[in-house]
Amino acid sequence: HAMGGCAIHFQSNYINKVKNEQRIFTLKPNNHELILTDHNHQIPITHKLSISKLNDTNFRQLLNALHIDLIFINHLLGYPTDKMFSWIKHAGIDYYFFVHDFHCLCPSFNLINHNKQYCNAETDPNVCQSCLEKLFPREQINIKSRRLAFESFLKSAKKVIAPSENTKNILLKYYRDIKVEVHEHTIDVQITRTYKENFLKNKHLNIAFVGAIGPEKGSNIIYELKDFIAKEHLPINIKVIGFTDRHGKPYKSNDGKFEVTGSYKVEHLSQLLADHQIALVVNSSICPETYSYTTSEVMLAGYPIITFNLGAPADRIKKHQCGWIVDKATSLDLLILLKRLNEHREEINEKAEKLRNLS
Repeated sequence: HAMGGCAIHFQSNYINKVKNEQRIFTLKPNNHELILTDHNHQIPITHKLSISKLNDTNFRQLLNALHIDLIFINHLLGYPTDKMFSWIKHAGIDYYFFVHDFHCLCPSFNLINHNKQYCNAETDPNVCQSCLEKLFPREQINIKSRRLAFESFLKSAKKVIAPSENTKNILLKYYRDIKVEVHEHTIDVQITRTYKENFLKNKHLNIAFVGAIGPEKGSNIIYELKDFIAKEHLPINIKVIGFTDRHGKPYKSNDGKFEVTGSYKVEHLSQLLADHQIALVVNSSICPETYSYTTSEVMLAGYPIITFNLGAPADRIKKHQCGWIVDKATSLDLLILLKRLNEHREEINEKAEKLRNLS
């Protein structure tokens, strides 16, 4: 799809890694067309395919003509899903299904319900149907039929691959008979450790939120926290290394206590954290992330992390004991922890020490 994020990051890294040894094509949706791209050229070659003119037979003929041996289902968002299921099954070619989010469980692929909260991976089809009618009132979605179709498609896959145990466990709540392999993503950029204990000596504790942060990533948490800090006159500065749904461009408040730096390149993240003398990073996602490249990048740079008790990031923090888990995904609960850490900054450095030998 064209929405960016983990799926596209994974795809780009994979193509760059293997394109000298393998012939690679991608298929991407674009309104009523599929864009076929041949990546084994200095400048990739693209072709437009009309969805209305494709069927089981000519799709199979297309793949045979391209000598396709294996299909990676990296995502199906934006595709005519039922047609893709049929075309791929009739092609008779092995396929892998990668679980980058929860689109195969629900059209709300991050499992955020109509109340704009994480649904706790609700499995009751009646509850889900009621929620979807509120989320997508103009669409005719039958969640039972949708899940049955996805379950059949996943069962026929050569492999179903999740990037974390947490993702696998959520998937198995819905599809118990699916075999799921776990392969964590790799960080293909060299990350330098830039955390310094001296950052804790600043009068104001500098905390960072990293990435493109919309509602599901906790943008409301950030702005509520900002208001709490201002109201209580706390010595805590918020730095967004990236942007939010409210501030898409660089921004700095008059008092300097809230700053949004704007888009960045991954290879510059570590230095940006150091430039802003960050003491710790907060992952504010209010729904379970299946992997979170950002969490791993921040850890490799040596910075302790606070996260809510959700998804792969929380599991990673528990495994390496390099941060703090907040049970309730609220700005108030986050504030309580930050106030304590501001008073006991030695705790932050103790967590940072856990990351010293991470690779």
